[in-house]
Amino acid sequence: MAMYAKVRRMRVRDGLSISETARRTSLSRNTVKTWLREPARSEMTYWRPGG
Repeated sequence: MAMYAKVRRMRVRDGLSISETARRTSLSRNTVKTWLREPARSEMTYWRPGG
């Protein structure tokens, strides 16, 4: 959750590009784009196999 919030903060508040955000967080650009495209969420959900 902390990284998700950090990515959104870098983009919205700091005005960094997607490429620069990906570079600073060591995430892929596709992950950063996906996280920014969806509405802000209060908690992360994870898929658990077999659960």
